[in-house]
Amino acid sequence: MALEVIASKLLIPSLKNGLISRPRLAGLMRRSAGLKLTLLSASAGFGKSVLLAQWLTPIAQKGVE
Repeated sequence: MALEVIASKLLIPSLKNGLISRPRLAGLMRRSAGLKLTLLSASAGFGKSVLLAQWLTPIAQKGVE
């Protein structure tokens, strides 16, 4: 059975205006950048995708070196 990947799961979600900044969580994400695996776990609606988008957007804008 072929495994299909939904294209939207491979894109960084666009950020909306008025999002709350979470510097403590952003700092934890920055520190985890050098690790082989980082687990981000929370219930639905707690902002996991938003946190990842806030963390990845500046990296994607710079480009991968």
